[in-house]
Amino acid sequence: MASLDTVVAKAFEGDPDAIAIEFKDQLIRWGDISRVANALNGLLDEAGIGPCVPVAFIPQSSPVFAAALLALLAGKRSISMIYGFQAPTVIAADMKKLDVPAYIACIDDWAPEMLTALPEGALAIGLASALDPEPVRHLQGSLTADRSHLRGATDEPVIELLSSGTTGAPKRQPTPYRTIYSAIIEGNMLDAGAVDGQALPPGIVQFPFSNISGIYSMLPYAVARRRVRLLSRFNLPEWLEFAQTYKPAAMILPAAGVRTLLDSDLPDDALAGVGYISMGMTGLDHGLWRAFEKRFGVPILYSYGATEFAGAAAYMTADLHKKYGEAKFGTAGRADPRVKLRVVDQNDPTKVLGPNEEGLLEVFVPYVGPDWIRTTDIVVIDEDDFLFIRGRADGAISRGGFKMMPGPIEAALMEHPAVAVACVVGAPDPRLGQVPAALIELKEGVSAPTEEELQQVVRSKLPSTNVPAIMRFIDTMPRTVSLKVDLGKVRAMFADKKEEAAA
Repeated sequence: MASLDTVVAKAFEGDPDAIAIEFKDQLIRWGDISRVANALNGLLDEAGIGPCVPVAFIPQSSPVFAAALLALLAGKRSISMIYGFQAPTVIAADMKKLDVPAYIACIDDWAPEMLTALPEGALAIGLASALDPEPVRHLQGSLTADRSHLRGATDEPVIELLSSGTTGAPKRQPTPYRTIYSAIIEGNMLDAGAVDGQALPPGIVQFPFSNISGIYSMLPYAVARRRVRLLSRFNLPEWLEFAQTYKPAAMILPAAGVRTLLDSDLPDDALAGVGYISMGMTGLDHGLWRAFEKRFGVPILYSYGATEFAGAAAYMTADLHKKYGEAKFGTAGRADPRVKLRVVDQNDPTKVLGPNEEGLLEVFVPYVGPDWIRTTDIVVIDEDDFLFIRGRADGAISRGGFKMMPGPIEAALMEHPAVAVACVVGAPDPRLGQVPAALIELKEGVSAPTEEELQQVVRSKLPSTNVPAIMRFIDTMPRTVSLKVDLGKVRAMFADKKEEAAA
């Protein structure tokens, strides 16, 4: 019976000279991928870290880390993802919480704080940032150490990903291999496999491997041994060159890329041949959305997904767009055929609402579990079963698809000795949908810190996406009659800050 580990392992059995990854000016072959995978799995096997044993993974978007991800999956190991775009102190704190037998990061990223945070008996493994004769290196920790006090094997192999915040405050969530196989490989949303032996053009992977989008992008291509263009991060020239060379039916574009393309001096036919743009539900400004479609003649089709759903729960398709078009502008489409959606009353979640009634979204995903998953998204499902996202019930901020809660950002700001009160809200942004904006009341008699100083305080404790893009100082924080911070008034202060946020 096929499973995630077996189909990934089978991918290593093909022609070693076939090209697996295009990366910058390099062509990475399957033999190179196998060399990294064999070295990593050999080191873990030698240390007795076998199937289902959790391993922390701090990936970069590079061929070596793509190979390492595939190696861990083929080895049936449980993977605990740690975001790499964080300060070493934040990563070190995360390492201590995980308490696993092995930690894998880029050799150049192993800061002293991280090595100090390595639990007793755990291994520090370094991966080269580029392919070289020794891509996997044992940096610290004895291969024969006693690791019985560290986290043991899970009941089945899982990938622990930081949840999207769709169902509340982000948390590390274990997703079984079987769920990922059902959602990504069997679902085959990327149409990664060839038909009747026909060779397909390369795919493109531009999301970090530490979140569900990166895994969702990479795995179907790898399992099908389909060549991919791997981007270290989204950059317009390479994305555009790919679009113009291969003219794919669909291209994924971050919300920020819409504004970047509109601000460019590209001709209006620059995307000729591209069928449509696929985009996660990020609150893209509707004016920019319409301007993009009018200028480039390529429709933007939204999808709605989350780590908690193991991918997309709803999406707009090209066929649905052709049929409904402008009538459903702004929709995230219809539920995946395997998924069910419903809307419940915010004040009484036992009450299921009807078409066009606004409430909280609940999602049933059979390959995730037997229960309805309640989100904090306020939505409407219309009479034709199209999903429209209206906002958030918990005040979460969605910055270009990264969701964050105001509370931890406020707590970080208030650790600065000059800050008396901090209030963080989402400010509208034409590129990213929202950015975190902070209103700060200082303690009496203190000098105001610089914005850079406060941003560094947040950066030292939270992922960089949490750093406020806008800060304002105020003598007295606006409050309600019950002396709580008046969130409505704070949001109003940032409501006209679109251009400032975009700067």
